[in-house]
Amino acid sequence: MEKPERCPVCGRPVSWVEKRQVGEQVYYYAVHYLGKDAAGKRRVEKCYLGPKQYIYRRVSTLDQFSRADVSDVAKLVAKLLEQLGEEERRQAAAAILDVIRPYLPPPPQLVEKPAEALPSDVISDVVEKVRRAKTPMAKVTALCNAVCAGKPESEFQECRQRCRERAKECVKAVEAGDTSCISQLLQL
Repeated sequence: MEKPERCPVCGRPVSWVEKRQVGEQVYYYAVHYLGKDAAGKRRVEKCYLGPKQYIYRRVSTLDQFSRADVSDVAKLVAKLLEQLGEEERRQAAAAILDVIRPYLPPPPQLVEKPAEALPSDVISDVVEKVRRAKTPMAKVTALCNAVCAGKPESEFQECRQRCRERAKECVKAVEAGDTSCISQLLQL
């Protein structure tokens, strides 16, 4: 493979191209020389460029697909999307989403309970923790930690993830004096 001037993956200059052989397949990497570290060791970063030869499997019926084939299809779609311009990529992704949407699981639904169902001291405790935090990220973290505090360890991380998706808007509302979003987050 000829050395490209710029890396097609990250856009940085390419110092050299490295070739690795795994079994009978050959893979190429763009290597970026970063200089030497404090110990005098050479520092490099590598970007995967692709195989020397793509191996395509012909599939005559859908019955011949296996799970590995499905991941190959996903990789092929990703590779094709990378080669499109930004607007074409958006259109293609929207078309793909239209095709797969019927097969996706439904989004989780929040069951809203009225704010009266929660003790006011619980809400005021959460508000106090948010107001004490200094940075916006610390406020989001404080809010999600307070909301998910009573969850078992197995559910805690998932609760924090769901909370973070909604917490930024809730932090702004709390700072403006509206605490109704806290009761919704406490239902996570």
